[in-house]
Amino acid sequence: MKWNFCLALVLCCGLARADEPAREDIPDQPDKPPVTSLPAVAQMPPNVTLVEARMSRRALHALNSTSGIRLPRIQLYSPAHQQVLHVIGWEPEVADRVREVVANDKPKVKSSTRLEKVVGDLEDTATSEPLTIERLPPADIYVITAWAGWCRPCGTAMVELRKVFEADPARRYVWIMIETDVVKQKIQKQTIR
Repeated sequence: MKWNFCLALVLCCGLARADEPAREDIPDQPDKPPVTSLPAVAQMPPNVTLVEARMSRRALHALNSTSGIRLPRIQLYSPAHQQVLHVIGWEPEVADRVREVVANDKPKVKSSTRLEKVVGDLEDTATSEPLTIERLPPADIYVITAWAGWCRPCGTAMVELRKVFEADPARRYVWIMIETDVVKQKIQKQTIR
């Protein structure tokens, strides 16, 4: 009796009609934002060496407490390990700034930050060993990009930077990708132990 009443109520109110096809314009689930992931090594141009890295907890905490983790963070270093460009966030003109710095070999920042200091706070994701300058291959430009899976501009930045590197096959790039997703890092550390 209860079921007959509920079925009659649903049919009378027009909530479910057997003679009407289901509406396809209403999605079952809301669209989920795409998750940013590293570009595949196979998709990298031959002049680019990709290095996956994690920040030490101390460095990640210091970065978060001083300025917050605003992403993507892109740093370019010369072969002499001097910083030549530092960008936070992504806008279309950032790709032009990167091209200009690489082509002119002129620093866009006055910074005393050396590549050795930044790399000293990183560990190789594949081996879980500290990353050192000696372990990096020689390059004309060292690129460090801090990113996270939830960061949509990070995905755009990675695609656009890859295009910049691909258009300049005469230069060798070492692209160090730093995963800054704290939750993922904790899970990875617990899994490794």
